[in-house]
Amino acid sequence: MVPVQFQRLLELPDFDRYDTGSLRSLMCCGSPLVPTLKAEAIRRLGCELIELYGLTEGVITTLAPEDVERKLASVASRCRAPTCASSGRRP
Repeated sequence: MVPVQFQRLLELPDFDRYDTGSLRSLMCCGSPLVPTLKAEAIRRLGCELIELYGLTEGVITTLAPEDVERKLASVASRCRAPTCASSGRRP
């Protein structure tokens, strides 16, 4: 989902009446998810949030679910040991 979809969903007057317990994770991409909306989405949706960044540039950067609450103002984390997908070699 893109950030505006999270915003509109959470703004529904009767949102809290819906059971979101079956959600395991949601992905956000397209533009940055502001920290306040990110925190509210985590709290109210009750599932993992995975942020993707740079999809159109050819390099994908992610913010892993275990880092989302600790890094609310972040959209990504550094890869520890990147490899080239085509060759398996480290850059």
